Amino acid sequence: MSLKLDKSFKIFNKLSANAYLRVENLLNAKNIVNVYSYTGDPDDDGYLLSSYGQNRIATIVNQGFPVENYYDMYSWYLVSSGNYSRPRRIYLGLTFNL
Repeated sequence: MSLKLDKSFKIFNKLSANAYLRVENLLNAKNIVNVYSYTGDPDDDGYLLSSYGQNRIATIVNQGFPVENYYDMYSWYLVSSGNYSRPRRIYLGLTFNL
């Protein structure tokens, strides 16, 4: 859902202006545009629960690194995957006409 409001007004005899406000994704809905084929979920690709993911986690634990950091970095990777449409965007502008 989008919204557009505008107001025109005269500044001088020959010059007019139009102020506008445009909002895309007015309700800031998280519209799913893609899912991971393995899980069918936009937020989880299933890697961490797979045998490959479990082996990687075991390797990290054996090397003495905190596994929580790996989970955090992997969740950031999943969030930035582009599986959702754009969040709310607000445009404010002014146009002049002769």
